[in-house]
Amino acid sequence: MIRSLFLVLFLSSIALVITGCQYEEPDPFTEPISIVGGSLDPDQLNRGREAYVLYCYACHGMEGDGDGPAAYGLRPAPRDFRTGMYKFAGVAEGMAHDEDIKRIIKDGLNGTAMLPWEDIPDAQIDDIIQYLKVLSYYAEDEDGEIDAAGWRAVEDNELGERAVAGDDPWGASQASEAIKRGEAVYHGQANCQQCHAAYITKPEIKAAYKATNNGKEMTAEFRADLYEPLIQLSEYTVPVREPLQYKAATCEEDEDCSGEGNMCVYGKCSRKLKVLPPDFTFNELRSVRDGTELQDLYRIVAHGIQGSGMPAWKLQGIGDKDLWALSYYVHSLSKLKDTGSALELKKRLKAQE
Repeated sequence: MIRSLFLVLFLSSIALVITGCQYEEPDPFTEPISIVGGSLDPDQLNRGREAYVLYCYACHGMEGDGDGPAAYGLRPAPRDFRTGMYKFAGVAEGMAHDEDIKRIIKDGLNGTAMLPWEDIPDAQIDDIIQYLKVLSYYAEDEDGEIDAAGWRAVEDNELGERAVAGDDPWGASQASEAIKRGEAVYHGQANCQQCHAAYITKPEIKAAYKATNNGKEMTAEFRADLYEPLIQLSEYTVPVREPLQYKAATCEEDEDCSGEGNMCVYGKCSRKLKVLPPDFTFNELRSVRDGTELQDLYRIVAHGIQGSGMPAWKLQGIGDKDLWALSYYVHSLSKLKDTGSALELKKRLKAQE
């Protein structure tokens, strides 16, 4: 805890030196703020802002824009809270639930600078979560003014359906059958190799497609580099900085931001972030970011990763038993990492091409 506090103070001092800005005490919250399903208590919001500055500001920025003093060198970039989109919140669409944001804060995200904040008291985490909601009030009305009358003023302004894993329908005694079925669903109905790597031969992929699509023959062509993951363009945005500039360039519209693909996002020049799906036999299962157990994988497979291109397969018609089978299969692939079997499999599959 003390180390984290020193880090925040150190980085904050660097930011002030570089930018020449002086800290201004923000106005306190004095009135409740209405949101979907209730209202936010001003006293709790004041406590939440204080805790946010202590623990979160260094990376996520004072405005929650992902442009804090430590963000410059972080890959992947810190989340921009203004969009209200949380990558591993366990909802396919709509707003994240408090308990899922709390899980992310306490458990962290594997392979990123978002470490587990296990030593923050639960009461403070709850305060921070309520304050994060305020940072999402960046929708503008017709006059270009900030609209703080409701959460985000977007179409999907209801709480999303949570991905809650029920009982495992396979169990340890049927793990082998689950893995085999998961292999077929992965390469067939779910067509996961469109983004992730494939792990069986092309004739086997065609057979898997037929087996999981009511006997329908596969007609689509295989993509290039089928046995390697494919970089995806996500919906997440990160600040764009001019050369040798510490802070992101400000803007009023997209035309103010130079560079192909750059856009104006809530007053700052930004770009969409590219993401590389994991190769489960090469990357640590920790690269899944949000957990390594079967129930964690089920949550991700069932309700996807909002904004990343990873679909919510539960909403795409894949049954619960097959979702669990997919989880078993991905878990089994991860066990091949750093083994001769993984290298041999990759070599054999690539020899077909």
